[in-house]
Amino acid sequence: MLKARMALAATALVLLVFGSVAFWGSTPRDLLNLAIVLVTPPLIFWLIVRPTKATKAAQRKAAE
Repeated sequence: MLKARMALAATALVLLVFGSVAFWGSTPRDLLNLAIVLVTPPLIFWLIVRPTKATKAAQRKAAE
């Protein structure tokens, strides 16, 4: 559920930024750089915080 919310929020933010910047006469390269800057921190955070396969397996085993 959290992943879905994060993905939805990130998508909305990216679309909002692209929509706003498109009217400022920015080049596609500027938009690409902006997308990289906006997407990288949440992606790095998700890669660090997400549960590993071993953790998921341990949780499944504990639930049984």
